[in-house]
Amino acid sequence: MPYPLDVTEQHAQELRQRMFPGAPQNPLDRPQRLIDMAIDRKQQLFNEYNNLSQALGQYHPRSREAHAIRAQLKGIQLGIRDANVDQAFRARAAQNEFNNSLREATANQHTTELEESAAAMNRLIEADHLFRTGQISKEDHDQVLLDVPLRFPNATRAHDYLRYLAERNDRISDYHSRLNDRDTIMLSRKYGVPVQNDESGQPSFELTQRAALQSPRGQQEQIGVLDKNLRQRFGITTGTASLFNPVQPHIGGEIDKEGNFVQSENQTHIRLPFLGAKGMTNYATVPMSVFNQAKTEFEPEYRAIVGQPAPVATTAPAQQQPQFQPGRTYTDANGNRATYNQDGTWTEMK
Repeated sequence: MPYPLDVTEQHAQELRQRMFPGAPQNPLDRPQRLIDMAIDRKQQLFNEYNNLSQALGQYHPRSREAHAIRAQLKGIQLGIRDANVDQAFRARAAQNEFNNSLREATANQHTTELEESAAAMNRLIEADHLFRTGQISKEDHDQVLLDVPLRFPNATRAHDYLRYLAERNDRISDYHSRLNDRDTIMLSRKYGVPVQNDESGQPSFELTQRAALQSPRGQQEQIGVLDKNLRQRFGITTGTASLFNPVQPHIGGEIDKEGNFVQSENQTHIRLPFLGAKGMTNYATVPMSVFNQAKTEFEPEYRAIVGQPAPVATTAPAQQQPQFQPGRTYTDANGNRATYNQDGTWTEMK
């Protein structure tokens, strides 16, 4: 079956050649040429009909000229009828072509929506599974929800599921926000530090926790963890403070044949002083090698908690003067005796 527009164009060309012999044919712009031909044809017929109608009034109705003009008018009416029939035929052909194109475009759009909706649903279901199993963070899951509408703009059938995930994530975010505020306030009260806010002005658990670790209670708890690790690692029960900040200076020596610690130049062991349960100073003896290894391993963490030690003064301390009590008699190295007076003078004894 020939194409309807081609049949219409062929018929219009035949009419144009019959009515306008020698008119040029332009093979380009077929739809516009058909419209122009129809407009020109009908306009020409109307002009001829008006001209003949005006000329008919100049002749006697029964004259030969009047009969000829009426015959021409009847032919023009038939031409107008043919033009209207041709116009109606082209309109039906164009309507059929439009309906076919619309059905094809609708089917293509429907197929595209189904394909993109299926791909979007697979992406959302996969991301939700990874988020539920802890394989991706909430930030990564939220980013997927933002990327899906951009990657699949025609996924209209996945919008309901996408809206459900977005609303659920909003509820989770609100819950975690309230939980973060509660934990931050509890941490602030426990360690006696003010609540720290982030750049947006919201309470920050991380910043408050950092401030809590610098508080006295926080430092004590951290040192308690170091003491436990020191006991498990080296068997030293005196605490990490006895290694770096002892209540008395360390004493080096060795173990004698009886198993007692004695101070000597051959320092194979070291005596660690520490405060006991009742505030009394107790001592523990450990090998020097264990002491040095423990200091090497625990010093970075200990200094990070309590800070670096104060620098040692380079100037020699002033020599301490002996103290004398007024009224008492003292003997020097040569055997001379003298009494110390209240005003700081001496009275020799004979």
